[in-house]
Amino acid sequence: MFKSFREIKIGIGGITFLLRAKDSLLLPFYFEEFISDKEPDVEFTCLCSSLPTLEGYKVIAEYRNNWRIYQKEREYAIESYNSRLLEENKVVVDRILLTDENFSKGIAYLPSEKVYQEIIGEPHLPCWTVPSFFVPFGELILVNFLSHREGIMLHGAALKYKGEGLVFLGPTEAGKSTMIRLWKEEREAEGLSDETIIVRKEKGIFFVYGTPRGGSERVHSPEKAPIKEIFFIEHGKTNQVTPLPPYLAIQRLFPQIFLPFWSKERLEKISILSQELVSSFSCKVLSFVKDRSVVDYLKSIVTED
Repeated sequence: MFKSFREIKIGIGGITFLLRAKDSLLLPFYFEEFISDKEPDVEFTCLCSSLPTLEGYKVIAEYRNNWRIYQKEREYAIESYNSRLLEENKVVVDRILLTDENFSKGIAYLPSEKVYQEIIGEPHLPCWTVPSFFVPFGELILVNFLSHREGIMLHGAALKYKGEGLVFLGPTEAGKSTMIRLWKEEREAEGLSDETIIVRKEKGIFFVYGTPRGGSERVHSPEKAPIKEIFFIEHGKTNQVTPLPPYLAIQRLFPQIFLPFWSKERLEKISILSQELVSSFSCKVLSFVKDRSVVDYLKSIVTED
């Protein structure tokens, strides 16, 4: 179900977005807990109109035909491609964001319902939804903004246990959603996300935040927790942890980071923060069995530490 807004503030990872629309923005129920009353860090207007032409812009980054970033002097543009048509090997632009050099202000364009039908060959809702802005535009804005605020976005899961954060990192099928599901019955545990998380250093302490982008368990929370443990997870025949020195931990961490590879300066900042992150914790490889025995096993490890 959706609620309709003309203007709304959304807080993710300590960053507040102000989104405006001429007609309305549709907000699904799972975004409601991310509504914020804080002063905005970034502001964007969402329009349903003709897509702007990008004459004079040059491509500076792209990702697997999902999106492409352009630059013209101190202005940027982001194209997003229709995911259904990509499955048919057709690359068709269905949204464009124009923004300033800091990715802090701009306008997002979605074709009108009639034009969208002509371009894409299928109907869409007659206005913007908040998720259609955040994937990919909001996520790219977050990645860009966090790089200057001692933060990174990661493919990972996290939960808060007794007030402290347990972070589980790994590629697709590593077991992130499975891990969060196995903890659901624990009264002192609260899932933050089972797919995408944000890690930030605040006053010398690393915190993990949940995000609206959940995995198969659809776990999403705006809460944060100071990090207690970082595990790189994989399925196994037994529950076992293996200590991981920082130089190996960084090799496992980097592939899970959403990288701002359109900016050398931002990449360098993330590289430095990542090195500091893995050096601040006794990172471990966790091989685990897909049943609740791993929960008891991890609780014993957390207690020992």
